Parts: sequence; C-alpha cells; structure tokens
Amino acid sequence: LEGLFNLVGDWDGLVDVLARKSMQAETPEQRCELLRTKASIHEDLLASPADAIDSYRQALEADPMSVPALDALDRLYEAASEWVDLIEVRRQRLDVVTDLEPRLQVMRSIAGIYEEKMDDAFEAITAWRAVLDESPEDAAAVAALDRLFTKESMHMELLENLQLQKRIVQDQ
Repeated sequence: LEGLFNLVGDWDGLVDVLARKSMQAETPEQRCELLRTKASIHEDLLASPADAIDSYRQALEADPMSVPALDALDRLYEAASEWVDLIEVRRQRLDVVTDLEPRLQVMRSIAGIYEEKMDDAFEAITAWRAVLDESPEDAAAVAALDRLFTKESMHMELLENLQLQKRIVQDQ
C-alpha cells in the first residue's frame, strides 16, 4: 500500500499507512524512521508544520538520540518562533552532543534565545553561567554576562566578571 499511495500522490493515505506501520515497528529505530518519514510528508507535501512537529516529537520518543528529528524540530520551532520549545529541543541535543565546541555552540544558542528572543535576563544569565561551567574562559559568555550584569545593575556580579576578565588577560 505504501508504494501505491506514494505512486498516486495520496499523501494522507501514505501518512495513515506510515502511522500504522510505526505502531508495529520491531525496533525503536524503525519506529523513529517511519515517524520521521511521516513528519517529512506533513512538512513538505501537506504543508502542515504542526502535524510535522507532532510526528517528529513521536520520533524522538522512540529514539531520543535521533539527530535528524532534533534538527527538524529545531528548524520548525525556530521558524515558528516557538522559543520555549526550541530551547527544550536544544537542551535535548546536549544529551547527544559530546564534543566540547559543538556543546558550547548549543549552549550559547540557548543563552542567546533567552537574552535576545525572550528578553529574560535571569534565564540568560543562568544559561551563560552554564557555558562558563563548561569553558571557564569562554569569551562570548564573559562578554554576554558583562552586558547583562550592566543592564540589570548587578554590580557585585559585574565586579566578579571584570575580575575574571582581568585573570583571562593576565593568563594570555
């Protein structure tokens, strides 16, 4: 049936077949793949981003380490300006990414969303401090914290940040 629906362009029928097949999949990886295909049809052929998001989320439930599902959700949430959901997906990506620089990129992006998109200084400060926990001399984090501490009139924290900047310069 899958081939027939694909051949005649009956995308709704194909989505139904994929949904049923995913329920009978033998492994989480197979279920994830079927759900990602279903999501792709929703996104690309049926122009239904909400249904695509739902299917990609189901795919992640089947395989929480699915980078293609994370990538798709990241793209869809960013396009829809769904910042809370985007942060959730990026935090989930941290469970998958183990190398330091890619982890830092994801963490910086989370901090940037809090600061620039959500205008939430407290969460941005928390996120930038998490970057410093992973990389104590991260220039982007130090600069962002300087900016946020100044903006929020957090004088003691600003002083500590300036002392950190001084140590970094002295160590170079």
